[in-house]
Amino acid sequence: MPDGTAPAAPGPTGHRIWKRSRVIAVVAAGVLLLAACGVGLYLMVRTPADTDETRIRTLVEDFAAAVDRDEQSTILKLLCSSEAQEITQDDDFDPSRPPPSPQPSVRPVEVAEIRVENDTASARVTRPAQSAVRLYFRKEKGTWKVCAPAGDANRPTAGPTDSR
Repeated sequence: MPDGTAPAAPGPTGHRIWKRSRVIAVVAAGVLLLAACGVGLYLMVRTPADTDETRIRTLVEDFAAAVDRDEQSTILKLLCSSEAQEITQDDDFDPSRPPPSPQPSVRPVEVAEIRVENDTASARVTRPAQSAVRLYFRKEKGTWKVCAPAGDANRPTAGPTDSR
């Protein structure tokens, strides 16, 4: 240039800007995809699998809490149909009876030795200041219920644990 200055560099063309924006978008999408995969993997590892064992463990905890609180309607929902029917036919059953007030505290329950065989199961249940008992379960319409052992309607739902 006659005045001694260097010529100005040409500005970015529309094609270069579009190409750079596309690269940034692809990189951002990749980062988001990796983050989503990481969150999914974390949730898979942290969330217990929905297995018969976890369903039975939850059932025992819910059943124990309902018994502690004397919530008859909840207890009936958690029992198999044959045992629920026996309770509703009992002279002492009163569905309108309110739970005790104040609500008793729920005692901890420990569930071990869960054995599942087709649609029946058992588990060893321990609570503070009580001997361990073996509870029995039956799957009805795809849902586990507390029940006497299959084939023995006269056997109580909870009994002393066996030494197996």
